[in-house]
Amino acid sequence: MVGRPEQGVKAPPVLGFSDGLLLLLEPIYDDIAVSNVTSFADKIWRTANQAYAQWTRHLDYDPLPPVLQIGQESDFTCHNIGLACYNPNVHAVILNDEWLVRVYDTYIYSLDDPGGQEAWEAVTEHLFLVLSHEAGHQFQYNHPNGITGGSHAPYGSGSVISYDHIQGRSVRYGVTEEDIRHVPNATWNDKEDDFYLVEKDGSESSGVTAWGIWIRQGITVEGQTDPGYLHGGDFFVSDWIAAGSYVDGSPSNTPPTGNATYSGTDNFLGVDMDNSLESNYLGALLRADANLRYTFSSNTMSLHINNFEAHYAKDGPATWHDHEFSDWGDFRYDLQCTSGGCSGDGVQTQWYPDTTANDPSGWVGGVVDDTDNSYVGSFVAEKD
Repeated sequence: MVGRPEQGVKAPPVLGFSDGLLLLLEPIYDDIAVSNVTSFADKIWRTANQAYAQWTRHLDYDPLPPVLQIGQESDFTCHNIGLACYNPNVHAVILNDEWLVRVYDTYIYSLDDPGGQEAWEAVTEHLFLVLSHEAGHQFQYNHPNGITGGSHAPYGSGSVISYDHIQGRSVRYGVTEEDIRHVPNATWNDKEDDFYLVEKDGSESSGVTAWGIWIRQGITVEGQTDPGYLHGGDFFVSDWIAAGSYVDGSPSNTPPTGNATYSGTDNFLGVDMDNSLESNYLGALLRADANLRYTFSSNTMSLHINNFEAHYAKDGPATWHDHEFSDWGDFRYDLQCTSGGCSGDGVQTQWYPDTTANDPSGWVGGVVDDTDNSYVGSFVAEKD
C-alpha cells in the first residue's frame, strides 16, 4: 500500500543534458571534467527539486515528471536569448547555453577559492528564482489581468512569475496562494508538511499484520530580491524530510530453541536520508534483501542487508535503480538477544509466530535507524 498526501505530489523534474553544452563547459573532457560537470548538474537538480516542489504540492492531480533541459538541443530550444524559457512544444523548461557557461565558471571558481562562495550563492539565488518562475509556466499559470497575454503576473504584484524587476521592483522567491489561484487544477495546500506512507501486509501465517515506512516532507521559501534584480535581498529555504519505520503485529516473546536463519528477497523497505551536498537521493524509497542468523549458544543475531535499490526519476519516470556503491550498501549488524527480541547498532527486532507451522519464532520483524549510513527502514523475514 502506498499512501500519498490528499493533495499534491512529489514530482521532481527529469533532467536532460545537451551534448553540445558539455563541450562548451569543458573542451578537454577528462575524468576531472566529468566529475565537475556531474557535480554541477547535481546542484542544479537539487535546486530544481526545491523550486518545483513549491508548485507540485498544490496540484490536484499527479503530473507526468516535468522535463528540465540543461542546455539547448534539437527541439529543446528557446524563443529568446534570455536565461531560460518554457517551450510548450516540448513541455520543457530549458536553460540557455550562454548563461549556463557563466554559471558553470562561477561554480568552478567557488570550488578553488573561498571568495567564490559568495558569487556562487548569488548564482544559486538567481537559479532558484528562474526555475521557480519557469516552472509556473510549465504548470500553465495564467492571470486574467496579467501581462504578456496573462502568462505573467501583473506589474506591481511582486510575484515570482512577474516582470517587476524590469520596473526596478523586488520579486518574491517563493510561490504564494495568489500564484496558485492562477494555475489550472491546483488548490492552495496550507499544510506545513506532506505525509507519505509505504506499507506491506504481513504474511497470513505470521504474527505480523503490516510493516513499512513513513515520510514527512516540508518546504518553506521566504524573501525577495534586491529591487531591479533576480537575486540578492533576503533568501531563505527550509527544505526538510523526516522518516521512520515500523512493524505492526503480535510478537511472541519466544526465541528459537536452537540455531536458526531467516531470509527474504526485497523484504526490506527504507528511505535514503543522505542530506550531504554530494547526494541527490534524500527521501528516495529503498528496497533490499534482509537475512538473519540466530546463534543459540551466545543468544546473538547477525543481520545482513544488501542488494539495495532506490526508486527515483532519472531520464524518465521514476523507477527502481541499483543503489549500492563502493562504500555503501552492504551492511552487517551484530545484535544481542533476549526473550523480547534482539537489538544493537540502531536495529531493533522482535520474534513473531508462524501460525501454520505452530512455531512461536517462525518470523522476525525489525526496524533500522542507521545514522552513520543515513537510512532508515523496516524488514520482515521468515525462518528457513
